[in-house]
Amino acid sequence: MAVRGTWEITGNTLCATMLSGPRKGEQCFTLEALEGGGFRTSEGMVLNPLQ
Repeated sequence: MAVRGTWEITGNTLCATMLSGPRKGEQCFTLEALEGGGFRTSEGMVLNPLQ
């Protein structure tokens, strides 16, 4: 799936404003740091850095 939008991180909060796709609009998530450099969002989504 491809979406367009902007992302902003302030402290441990990630806010995304999606311009298209099924989750169009603004959503904010609290981030929890994981071992290995990734993060878990307050919705349970895991974000891992690209290698």
